[in-house]
Amino acid sequence: VNTSFHKRKRKDPKTRIRFRTTFRNVVYDALKSRGWRESIPSSPSDPATPSHLNRHDLDWDIMWADREWMREVFDTIHLEPHQKVNHYRNYYELTRKDMMAKNIKRYRRMLSRRGDKEQAAKFNFIPQTYALPREYSIFVDRFKRT
Repeated sequence: VNTSFHKRKRKDPKTRIRFRTTFRNVVYDALKSRGWRESIPSSPSDPATPSHLNRHDLDWDIMWADREWMREVFDTIHLEPHQKVNHYRNYYELTRKDMMAKNIKRYRRMLSRRGDKEQAAKFNFIPQTYALPREYSIFVDRFKRT
């Protein structure tokens, strides 16, 4: 794996960005239309799973991954500084409304426990949220009270 995209780019200005994706849809088409070069896995029939990874499987600059790849592979590899992935670990903690609310409330409680009530009050804007159907009974109970 080339450790520096910038060094590689300076050596050969014609070098194209190498990408890997688990999709064969508009994402794939967009990456190809930019003139980027697809980095083919060593075993095309078997996507890069942790037990099948080799050095060539990490020979890319951009990985446009699905959730399964993030869960199965991301924590088992070391990314070089030039390598980018379209997700990050535990992205759903911010992208799901119920998880974001949970984390902001947790942060607010932490600030309160530290005695920083003024700062904690700034995070008092999250409405009550429910993860249905799991919290349906709580939702119904609160709905009846209001």
